Amino acid sequence: MSDRKTPAPDVHADIPLLAILGLKDPEGADWSRLRGLQYAQLLSTVRQRMAVHAVCAVLALVIYAGKAPIWTMVAFAAALVSSVVLNFRSNRGVALGDRPRISRDEILSKARATAAVAASWCVGILGFSGFGGDAERAGMGLLVAVLLVGSSMALGAAPLATLIMGAMTGIAAIGSFLWFGQYPLAVAVALMMAGVAKGAFAVARMQLTACLAEAGVAEQSEVVSLLLREFEENQADWLWQIDTNRMIRGASPRFAFALGRPVEEVEG
Repeated sequence: MSDRKTPAPDVHADIPLLAILGLKDPEGADWSRLRGLQYAQLLSTVRQRMAVHAVCAVLALVIYAGKAPIWTMVAFAAALVSSVVLNFRSNRGVALGDRPRISRDEILSKARATAAVAASWCVGILGFSGFGGDAERAGMGLLVAVLLVGSSMALGAAPLATLIMGAMTGIAAIGSFLWFGQYPLAVAVALMMAGVAKGAFAVARMQLTACLAEAGVAEQSEVVSLLLREFEENQADWLWQIDTNRMIRGASPRFAFALGRPVEEVEG
């Protein structure tokens, strides 16, 4: 057999941080294929993520209704809608296909689309903060917390995007709280950011490890299939299978010849 696959790395080996983020491809594996397995999960949560953004955006507008100027609210809504649509298209671009291959450029494209969504939220967090009081800013901080937790759960397959979303919205919220002297809330958001980042890396590491294991099993199955095909084509050995009813199936011609019977009589 001449076809050889690039071996998957040891599942139990420690995966570097940059590899988890998709910024580095260590030697010894077909990482574009592994990224495809990893990022294929994004489409399964795209509707939920869009719904979370929509609900949080409506709540933000309700919190600042009658306080923030209409133009700021319209600008926030328009920026968020356009960026979420862009992000949805980016998700489809990196998650289509049965076993897609994802390049580093595509990972960075997904990260930029997520940064656009995060920037839209920063417009709301910072733009609205001067028009309300402590209660309104605290309400906005609660929405940021929902976004942080939601991104860590829904974007576990894309840790770089999770990190960007959490960092940008979290820093904007912290800056707003510090500017208006709400220091306990600033500390709370900072602690949540740290927890979300740690959790996102842990989830991404587990998912990538699972992808490595899946790729290894698939490769072993393919090798076994190639061996079986070679045996059958070359009639190189005695070969047969036993089904669940303990009946012979797939008997090789040489095995049937050794028994002195046709293949049709051996099987069954």
